[in-house]
Parts: sequence; structure tokens; C-alpha cells
Amino acid sequence: MKTIRDAIHENIELSDAEIAVIDAPQMQRLRYVKQLSLAYLVYPSAHHTRFEHSLGTLHLTKMLSERLFSDPTDRQLLCLSALLHDVGHSAFSHLPEPIIFEITGKNHEKIGEEKIASGEIAKALEKNGISPKELLKSHRSAKEKIISSELGTDRMDYLLRDAYFTGVGYSLIDAQRLLYSLRFENGDLKLMEKGLIAAESLLVSRYLMFNAVYNHHAVRIATGMLENALRIGIDKGKIEVADLTEGTDELVLNKLRSLPLAQKILSRNLYKAAFELPRFFYKEGEEAAKKKIERELLKELDFSEFVVCMPKQPMGEIGIDVVSENGNSSPFFSKSPISEAVSKERKASGLIVAADKKDVVKAERICRKLF
Repeated sequence: MKTIRDAIHENIELSDAEIAVIDAPQMQRLRYVKQLSLAYLVYPSAHHTRFEHSLGTLHLTKMLSERLFSDPTDRQLLCLSALLHDVGHSAFSHLPEPIIFEITGKNHEKIGEEKIASGEIAKALEKNGISPKELLKSHRSAKEKIISSELGTDRMDYLLRDAYFTGVGYSLIDAQRLLYSLRFENGDLKLMEKGLIAAESLLVSRYLMFNAVYNHHAVRIATGMLENALRIGIDKGKIEVADLTEGTDELVLNKLRSLPLAQKILSRNLYKAAFELPRFFYKEGEEAAKKKIERELLKELDFSEFVVCMPKQPMGEIGIDVVSENGNSSPFFSKSPISEAVSKERKASGLIVAADKKDVVKAERICRKLF
């Protein structure tokens, strides 16, 4: 075993197979893909990466697997799935996914599976007696049920890690208690009733992080500017999709730096909010409202001179059953009085139209004619 020191979980122990996978170039690349994309422009210490998060998710999954599964092979496959769950992420994490999907028809999960199935990761697995095919078979089911579910290890780690590195102080999760309270029965992850408060701590933390960090207006504006810059960069031949799926944040930004929009991002000259529209004003739906605004703005402004930023979606209901001491199961929402409240975003959270300083008044005028 090898031990790595982590800011969140302290000591993370790694097996030979895990070390071999970590040493593959596809995993090492994640050291240079920031977990929160451009959030460091608002929270200067938010430079943590998908690599650190992958190790943290592995650590929590290993703790959970030791309780849930007696078969060493099952535990090993589950832990490797946790380690590799983000290997398909592009530069800037989730931000370019719509662009990549439009061009290739692939999301980051599909790209990740392709990287596991062949190449250096597959070789590392095979050298340690692990079939990539068997891992992928286990990966699909384990990732959905245990790693990426509403109370999964992926979510536990990123909420703890994001709160720590942004410095907002909302890492309220009692991860140890939550891990101890989870069960895996009949192919489904379930929560013992004694762990209900620990589960609620995760929900509250996620609600606070959404409102303080993930939907922060300046983070959303910077993200919108970068998405536009990526689209312009692809149209002008400055970058290719492979730069996103195989490259890093700094590589892509360097290739885009001749674009005025990229220069604004690099110098943190962000667009200013010109108009905001709460969710409950969208009579025709969010995407329709966004397209409507973009059409009108494009009549007087260039695509590179404004952004229309949508808020991230609310979490929705928790689909995990709670098991009482007598063995009866109940839906999570029926046991948790705060689950409904924290599954929604603030009503005031809505789209933001932002533009260059010289165009703020013009953009506001155009938007006010529409609404």
C-alpha cells in the first residue's frame, strides 16, 4: 500500500492496481483540469482539480465498500470505478459538455468508458489481472447506484472539497456517519433511519453551495464568456474538440488567447450584469426564454459581446428509501421534513444577461422590451 496525504481526508491508501491506474497519462491529465472551472476568478483558492477529487471519491468508496461487500473482487472493481469516474471529463470540467455533445454525440461518461476500454488505463488494469471489460460492466451499475447517486461518494467528496477550497465554510456533511448508515440491498442503495440527519447534512450543504458558489452571478458570467469563447475558437479553427477532451484548462486558454473574449477572461475583465429575470417569469420555459433574448440581442450586438447565463438546475427529489429499525422502507421525502425545501433553488434565481461595460445599457434596454 502507498499513502497519499489529502487536505480533506488526510491519509488515502492506494493499492498496486490503483497506483498503476493513477500513473496512466489519462489520469495524470486530471491534475490540470480544475474541479470548478473558472470559479477561481471569484474564489481565488478554488484551484483544486479533478485529480484530487478522484482520489477523494476513491477513499470514501473504499470505506463504504468494506462495509457493503465481502467479496474482495467486488470491492476492488467498485474502488477502481470510483477512481476512474471522472476520467472522461474535458478541460474546464462540465462547462464544454454541450459543445462536445453537439459535435461528437458523446458525454463525459461515454468518453470515460472509451478511455477505460483501451490505451494506457486498460494496459495498467490488465497488468494487475483486471479485465477492462469486467470493470466497465461493474462500473456502469456501481457508478449509478453507489458513486454518483444523490447520497453517493462522488457528491460527498466534491461538496466537502469545494467548500474547503472556496473558503465558504459550508462543509456541513457528517460523511463518516452517512457512510456508516448506507446499505446496499437488492441492487439499490438505501439509508438506515439512524443516518437521516447525516443525509440531511449533505442536502443542506448542497443547497448552500448551489446558492453561494455554483450559481454565483460572477461565476456564471465567467462561465458564459468561456463557453462563447470556446464556440468562437472552434469556428475559427483555434481549437478542436480533441483539445477539450484530451487537453487541459491552460492548454485550451493558451490556444484561445488571441481572441478578445479569451483575453477578457485571462485578465478577469468580466462582463457586467445588465438584466436579471427570476425563474417564475419564464412563461415559455428556460431554453425558450434564453433563445428569445439571444435572438433580440444579436440584432444589435455581436455574439462575443454578451452572454445569457442560465442557473444550474435544482437537485430534485432524493430517490433513496429510508429503512427503519423494524425493516420497513419509506421514501426519503416522507421521513425528511427539510428535503423538499432544499431540493429547490431560491425563487429569485434565474437567468442573467451580461455584457461589456459599453453595451450594458443597450442590452438592458433590449431585454426590458421583451419582459
